[in-house]
Amino acid sequence: MYAYIARRLITTLPVMLLVALIVFFMLRLAPGDPAALVAGDEATTEQLELIRQSMGLDKPIYIQFMIWLGNLVRGDLGVSFLSGTSVYDMIKGRISPTLIICAATISVSILVAVPLGIIAAWRQGGWTDRGVMAFSVLGFSVPNFIIGYVLIYFVSLKLGWLPVQGYKPPSAGLVPFLKSITLPVLVLSTVYVALIARITRSSVIEVMGEDFIRTARAKGLREHLVFLRHGLRNAAIPIITIIGIGVAALIGGVVVTESVFNLPGLGRLVVEAVLARDFPVVQGLILLFSFTYIIINLVVDILYTVFDPRIRY
Repeated sequence: MYAYIARRLITTLPVMLLVALIVFFMLRLAPGDPAALVAGDEATTEQLELIRQSMGLDKPIYIQFMIWLGNLVRGDLGVSFLSGTSVYDMIKGRISPTLIICAATISVSILVAVPLGIIAAWRQGGWTDRGVMAFSVLGFSVPNFIIGYVLIYFVSLKLGWLPVQGYKPPSAGLVPFLKSITLPVLVLSTVYVALIARITRSSVIEVMGEDFIRTARAKGLREHLVFLRHGLRNAAIPIITIIGIGVAALIGGVVVTESVFNLPGLGRLVVEAVLARDFPVVQGLILLFSFTYIIINLVVDILYTVFDPRIRY
């Protein structure tokens, strides 16, 4: 087990290096000049050149990459072109809302979707099954921001139950905190509940038709024991896979949702940095998201070996 984990960790190093290389050169080769954004429309050519020198943009692109990579190895993500603040400090100040929203979304999605998928498989062809499938289709079809605006209109503007926008940290009180994250979590979890429930249903139905299930029944085991001991355990691999994909896909969903609900998280920071062409911030955020994605894949691979020990060999 430990050797397997070590091998998987080692393979992440070239992946991270490749991500860093692609992100750096894509940003540098994109049209536009960040120095012009900092200088403003009325800056002279001399002022613009001085700003480019202070940002290090006057050096050849490969020299810029080597300097940035050397700083990255030492744990220095750089300094924002616009604010002059450390990228690490900017991420640290914005990461809490994003982590809370993502953790709550995944928890709600798993707690709701997995039982729904199991019940739909258990009652295959019934009204429960049809309801779950209809919700899955609806959840896939409607974009997150549309669901967000609909909930804002009815729940916040019409009923006045929850705030329209903004974020309250846990230190502001439990009730204000829960009110501020309820709508974003509902919006994000809709598509993941639909996805996980659908895959759970399909996986359980497929496993329950296997030969070893018929053998367990022939031995006289009760149906609920066959379902719990043999069906769910063998259906877990696709479910774990789709949960891992859902966690990684939250990176894209949180960018849109934080913009809709005006949340001061990493998603909004990405949008602000991209619009301002703030290279160090964009690079630091993409590296963070890439590292998170790799760690999630590693955790999923480890969980595979727990449910099916043959995988580690």
